[in-house]
Amino acid sequence: MSNAHRDVTCHVEVSQLANGMCLTFSAPGGNALLPGLIEALRDGFAEARRANPQFLLVRSASEKIFCAGANLDHIRTIIQDPSPQKALADFIKDLQGLLNEIEDLPFLTVCDVVGPAFGGGLEMALAFDLRVARPKARFALPEVKLGLLPAAGGTHRLERAIGGGDARRVLLTGDELTSAAAYNIGLVDYLASDDADVDTLLARFAELSTAAITQIKSCRKTDTRQNDQRESDAIIQLVTNPDTQSRIAAFLMGR
Repeated sequence: MSNAHRDVTCHVEVSQLANGMCLTFSAPGGNALLPGLIEALRDGFAEARRANPQFLLVRSASEKIFCAGANLDHIRTIIQDPSPQKALADFIKDLQGLLNEIEDLPFLTVCDVVGPAFGGGLEMALAFDLRVARPKARFALPEVKLGLLPAAGGTHRLERAIGGGDARRVLLTGDELTSAAAYNIGLVDYLASDDADVDTLLARFAELSTAAITQIKSCRKTDTRQNDQRESDAIIQLVTNPDTQSRIAAFLMGR
């Protein structure tokens, strides 16, 4: 089965796997997290929640990239809105809401990262229970280089995933990590060479107790949503900073 969404440039397909489901997504600009993709993903996750599978695998339709994060052209358009603070707050709220929905799914969630997961793409990966990385996967939160910050839960989910020291380095330097480096610091849970490796992992996950997973996730859940508002407030302040605006303009001109 599949879902076609109103924005035809953003597509999510939901398919059945043995004991589980797979959600495959695609969008322009390296699967940029535009409003159309956010809407399509939310619809896909709602469909998965209704089906309540043993596990959900999420992957990009492209073999070259997982997700490039937010689109800077879209951010610059928001900045030029007559009410830029409200427009940006609404966009951040939608993105945070999507990732919170992923984190709140009651079954095991796994993302298959085949290529770069940058910015919001890494933030999205952090919302899943388990992360699998292919050889060409890359991970980074480059927002600091643009005078921004990861405002979709990245500042707190990253530290929960890998601990304070490594999280500070990734957040404060914007350094890019290979799949092996990400695995070494615990950002990635499994390394996979090909589809066969992923299938082997999924076969293991299919043998797990769904009821136990649901209860474990419930027990581990912590109330960190207050940090979402802090991130939103901070990025609204940053986008009005002249240094940030010049950095974004320079990046877009140099692409």
